[in-house]
Amino acid sequence: GILLTAEDTSGSIGHRERGQFRGEIQLIGQEVNPRETHLLYWDTVVENHEVYKDDELSTYADFTKPMGGGGTDPDCVPDYLGEKNLKPEIIIMLTDGYLSCDISRWSQVTCPVIWCVVNNKRFTAPIGKTIHIDTGDM
Repeated sequence: GILLTAEDTSGSIGHRERGQFRGEIQLIGQEVNPRETHLLYWDTVVENHEVYKDDELSTYADFTKPMGGGGTDPDCVPDYLGEKNLKPEIIIMLTDGYLSCDISRWSQVTCPVIWCVVNNKRFTAPIGKTIHIDTGDM
Protein backbone atom coordinates (compact mmCIF):
# COMPACT_ATOMS: atom_id res chain seq x y z
CA GLY A 1 0.00 0.00 0.00
CA ILE A 2 0.88 3.66 -0.20
CA LEU A 3 2.24 5.59 2.77
CA LEU A 4 1.83 9.35 2.50
CA THR A 5 4.06 11.66 4.52
CA ALA A 6 3.26 15.36 4.27
CA GLU A 7 5.91 17.73 5.62
CA ASP A 8 5.12 21.30 6.60
CA THR A 9 7.60 23.63 4.86
CA SER A 10 5.94 26.90 5.88
CA GLY A 11 7.90 29.92 7.07
CA SER A 12 7.73 28.85 10.74
CA ILE A 13 9.69 25.64 10.06
CA GLY A 14 13.39 26.05 10.69
CA HIS A 15 16.49 23.92 10.29
CA ARG A 16 15.92 22.09 13.58
CA GLU A 17 12.31 21.14 12.79
CA ARG A 18 13.29 19.99 9.31
CA GLY A 19 15.98 17.76 10.82
CA GLN A 20 13.45 16.32 13.27
CA PHE A 21 11.02 15.60 10.41
CA ARG A 22 13.80 13.92 8.42
CA GLY A 23 14.59 11.66 11.38
CA GLU A 24 10.92 10.74 11.82
CA ILE A 25 10.51 9.91 8.11
CA GLN A 26 13.64 7.74 8.08
CA LEU A 27 12.46 5.97 11.25
CA ILE A 28 9.08 5.31 9.65
CA GLY A 29 10.90 3.90 6.60
CA GLN A 30 12.88 1.50 8.79
CA GLU A 31 9.97 0.46 11.00
CA VAL A 32 7.23 0.16 8.37
CA ASN A 33 9.31 -0.53 5.23
CA PRO A 34 6.51 0.68 2.93
CA ARG A 35 6.36 -0.52 -0.66
CA GLU A 36 5.68 3.02 -1.87
CA THR A 37 5.97 6.33 -0.04
CA HIS A 38 4.65 9.61 -1.36
CA LEU A 39 6.29 12.61 0.28
CA LEU A 40 4.54 15.96 -0.04
CA TYR A 41 6.09 19.29 0.93
CA TRP A 42 3.37 21.83 1.68
CA ASP A 43 2.73 25.32 3.01
CA THR A 44 -0.53 26.78 1.65
CA VAL A 45 -0.29 24.49 -1.40
CA VAL A 46 1.57 21.27 -2.15
CA GLU A 47 4.93 22.61 -3.32
CA ASN A 48 6.63 19.29 -4.22
CA HIS A 49 5.59 15.63 -4.55
CA GLU A 50 8.23 12.89 -4.43
CA VAL A 51 7.77 9.12 -4.67
CA TYR A 52 10.08 6.56 -3.05
CA LYS A 53 9.89 2.81 -3.66
CA ASP A 54 10.73 0.01 -1.21
CA ASP A 55 13.85 0.88 0.83
CA GLU A 56 14.64 4.18 -0.96
CA LEU A 57 13.18 6.03 2.04
CA SER A 58 16.26 5.19 4.10
CA THR A 59 18.41 7.41 1.86
CA TYR A 60 15.75 9.90 0.74
CA ALA A 61 17.50 12.77 2.59
CA ASP A 62 20.29 12.66 -0.03
CA PHE A 63 17.84 13.34 -2.88
CA THR A 64 14.84 15.19 -1.47
CA LYS A 65 13.99 18.76 -2.46
CA PRO A 66 12.02 20.56 0.28
CA MET A 67 10.07 23.49 -1.13
CA GLY A 68 7.82 26.08 0.46
CA GLY A 69 8.12 28.92 2.92
CA GLY A 70 4.70 30.57 2.92
CA GLY A 71 1.75 30.28 5.29
CA THR A 72 0.42 27.03 6.75
CA ASP A 73 -2.79 25.50 5.38
CA PRO A 74 -2.94 21.71 5.87
CA ASP A 75 -6.22 21.60 3.90
CA CYS A 76 -4.08 21.73 0.75
CA VAL A 77 -3.15 18.06 1.42
CA PRO A 78 -6.62 16.45 1.09
CA ASP A 79 -7.38 18.83 -1.78
CA TYR A 80 -4.23 17.64 -3.58
CA LEU A 81 -5.02 13.96 -2.90
CA GLY A 82 -8.45 14.48 -4.46
CA GLU A 83 -6.99 16.22 -7.52
CA LYS A 84 -4.40 13.46 -8.05
CA ASN A 85 -6.80 10.64 -7.08
CA LEU A 86 -4.25 9.38 -4.53
CA LYS A 87 -5.61 6.95 -1.95
CA PRO A 88 -2.97 6.29 0.68
CA GLU A 89 -3.38 3.66 3.41
CA ILE A 90 -2.18 6.15 6.02
CA ILE A 91 -1.24 9.83 6.12
CA ILE A 92 1.47 11.16 8.41
CA MET A 93 1.38 14.94 8.74
CA LEU A 94 4.59 16.56 10.03
CA THR A 95 4.04 20.10 11.30
CA ASP A 96 4.64 22.59 14.10
CA GLY A 97 0.87 23.16 14.25
CA TYR A 98 1.13 26.92 13.81
CA LEU A 99 -1.57 27.27 11.16
CA SER A 100 -2.69 30.30 9.17
CA CYS A 101 -6.29 28.99 9.01
CA ASP A 102 -8.62 26.35 10.42
CA ILE A 103 -8.45 22.71 9.40
CA SER A 104 -11.76 22.11 7.65
CA ARG A 105 -11.50 20.00 4.49
CA TRP A 106 -10.49 16.57 5.74
CA SER A 107 -13.92 14.88 5.56
CA GLN A 108 -13.01 13.19 2.24
CA VAL A 109 -10.01 11.46 3.86
CA THR A 110 -10.97 7.91 4.78
CA CYS A 111 -7.60 6.51 5.91
CA PRO A 112 -5.99 7.01 9.34
CA VAL A 113 -4.16 10.32 9.83
CA ILE A 114 -1.34 10.80 12.33
CA TRP A 115 -0.13 14.32 13.11
CA CYS A 116 3.47 14.49 14.35
CA VAL A 117 3.74 17.92 15.96
CA VAL A 118 7.06 19.50 16.98
CA ASN A 119 7.48 22.20 19.62
CA ASN A 120 3.80 23.03 20.07
CA LYS A 121 2.16 21.18 22.94
CA ARG A 122 -1.01 23.29 22.57
CA PHE A 123 -1.88 21.99 19.11
CA THR A 124 -4.22 19.03 18.73
CA ALA A 125 -5.52 18.23 15.25
CA PRO A 126 -9.33 18.03 14.92
CA ILE A 127 -9.03 14.77 12.97
CA GLY A 128 -6.87 11.70 13.44
CA LYS A 129 -4.27 11.13 16.16
CA THR A 130 -1.88 13.84 17.39
CA ILE A 131 1.60 12.87 18.61
CA HIS A 132 3.79 15.55 20.18
CA ILE A 133 7.53 15.36 19.47
CA ASP A 134 9.79 17.39 21.71
CA THR A 135 12.95 18.42 19.86
CA GLY A 136 14.49 19.86 23.02
CA ASP A 137 17.49 22.15 22.59
CA MET A 138 19.40 20.27 19.90
